[in-house]
Amino acid sequence: MPRDSNGDINLGFAFYYGRGNNMLAEVRALCDGLRLADYHGLPISIVHSDSLALVHSINSNMCPSWKCIWWWRIAMSFLCKTNIKMVHAYRETNRVADALASYACDRGGSSVFRSRSYLPSICKGPVLFDKTGS
Repeated sequence: MPRDSNGDINLGFAFYYGRGNNMLAEVRALCDGLRLADYHGLPISIVHSDSLALVHSINSNMCPSWKCIWWWRIAMSFLCKTNIKMVHAYRETNRVADALASYACDRGGSSVFRSRSYLPSICKGPVLFDKTGS
């Protein structure tokens, strides 16, 4: 989820990926997030992911599963051509992403939110928590 230098959310998305495993969802979310940021002209210098396995797979250039290779290659291509770094972040530091994932699963659909003010109500508490760190 792209944020500015103040930590404010510039764009959010909640995409429902259907059946699959968590790695497939993580890779697809990375790919979709990079493509959305590019489409909206939002510069990215670093990606924080709470999936240590995904971070290791990107940084070691080894796809974690054949099931996600198509999206993984797209994400890798984008990361390499733009010199974006990928680092691990603890889940507690980005509760908004978890709230958006839950929102997508609960609704069974996909949504894009152009700013913090358009995020669903389930994200309001996590937004404040992420911003203040409390």
